[in-house]
Amino acid sequence: MSHDEDRVTVWMSDHLRTRMDDRVDWRYGSRSEWVREAVRYRMVLEDTLDREGLELPEDQTDRERMLEDIAIQGVRAYQNETDRE
Repeated sequence: MSHDEDRVTVWMSDHLRTRMDDRVDWRYGSRSEWVREAVRYRMVLEDTLDREGLELPEDQTDRERMLEDIAIQGVRAYQNETDRE
């Protein structure tokens, strides 16, 4: 799969790059691949929130809290659903 049209340059702190590098593994062969997938998932999340009439808060702390809540509740709901199968 060619990612020529999906290329992006991202500037980030050394600390963030180090934290991200701990997650770059066999599934994510490069930082840019990891960032591209993160952007796609962010767009899916925002599209889903929009369909539900919700918006991410402008305040960073509130936004982080909301995203964490969505992730926790989503994982729990998914786990409960797969446990029933």
